[in-house]
Amino acid sequence: MTQILIASLFLFVLVGCGTPTPPESVKGDGLPAEVQISIETDKDTLRPGECATLEWEVVGGFGVELNGQPVERSGQKQVCPAETMTYLLSMDTGVSIERRAVEIVVAGGGPPPEPTLPSAAAPPSGFDPTTLKPFTAGELYLGQYETGLYPGASNAMLEAHGVAGEQIAATIRPLDTSGQPDDQQGRILALVMGHSNAHMYFEAFRAHLSERAAELNPRFEMLNAAVGGNQLPEIAQLQGDVWNWAQELTTQPGYSSLQVQVLFLHTTYHGCCNDAGLPPGEFPASMQAMQRDLAKVLGYAIQVYPNIKIAYLTSDGFRHFRGFEPHVWREAFAFKWLIESQIEGEPGTVYTGENRQMPWLEWGPYIWDNTWDESYFTDGVHPSPKALAIFVQKYWGHLSQDSVARPWLFKSGSNR
Repeated sequence: MTQILIASLFLFVLVGCGTPTPPESVKGDGLPAEVQISIETDKDTLRPGECATLEWEVVGGFGVELNGQPVERSGQKQVCPAETMTYLLSMDTGVSIERRAVEIVVAGGGPPPEPTLPSAAAPPSGFDPTTLKPFTAGELYLGQYETGLYPGASNAMLEAHGVAGEQIAATIRPLDTSGQPDDQQGRILALVMGHSNAHMYFEAFRAHLSERAAELNPRFEMLNAAVGGNQLPEIAQLQGDVWNWAQELTTQPGYSSLQVQVLFLHTTYHGCCNDAGLPPGEFPASMQAMQRDLAKVLGYAIQVYPNIKIAYLTSDGFRHFRGFEPHVWREAFAFKWLIESQIEGEPGTVYTGENRQMPWLEWGPYIWDNTWDESYFTDGVHPSPKALAIFVQKYWGHLSQDSVARPWLFKSGSNR
């Protein structure tokens, strides 16, 4: 049997504060021991008209595909190629796209082609992303939809909403596993939810927080429950990988779901693939649906983690190289409309009192930038080190200047 290894486009592993150290055992191919991906064929050379059987197995990871088509984690398939073919198995580990391939040579079918990866660039025909300005420009979209992160085409939070957030932040204290204040041994847990990009962004950010630990509240910890392949539609099922991993992180010895008081939700709504260059969903209906799903997730989060008080929301970055613009740019509307609905006191957005329905909401940093070329990505989707560095810089800058974050995140703002 023949197996051809195609190197992972990118593997970014950081261990920061507040998450259990991952297993140290690593297999010879560089993957953690709990992650496996393999594909084999019973025949690596065929005559025209003959067939071979592919067999593959994946353990761990998400989004398993064979030559771009979703498949089960383990399976077999008979193939009868008319010419030399490479069969590519891929899966998302949450921090990288891992690929393995086998090549079947068909005698008389011409020279074997070089193994190739699926194209990362499949933008919708005719769309020019330079026609979009950053959402923070505050201009009308389609002549009637206000941009800007907050009401009035502004990127600054309204004063009254900010004061409310500061008052809530002042109540955040380290909690023990029963949810009772414990300034000496308790924890202030911040939980991250999202997809693979969120996992990578916040792993980089946790590493930065570790480097700045001397400035931070020593009782603060960030737990990264973002999981590859889990965008908002998956998270909004209110079960599955993100919720399961969050439960594992918050129930490890010495931890409790009652200690979670801050949520970082970084998500997107477009689906995992768009190799066919399909057009985005209808606007504004698709963004109104996204707003409803965001509210659904936030409402459920305070049931699972009843002491969550504050949530930072961030939309995803530039997605032109997989054909998802202008859809991902538009996703900022869902975040904006939800935060505005809370500011305006609309039903379903109450954030104080016994009948509260979601946390107090605030934008995190806005990262969409159509000046990013393909060097900002490892595969057209996942951020390269330079993109991770920008995210870290923006989020650190945002929280450093945020009066709502100061009481619980920074040592100078705590009473310890």
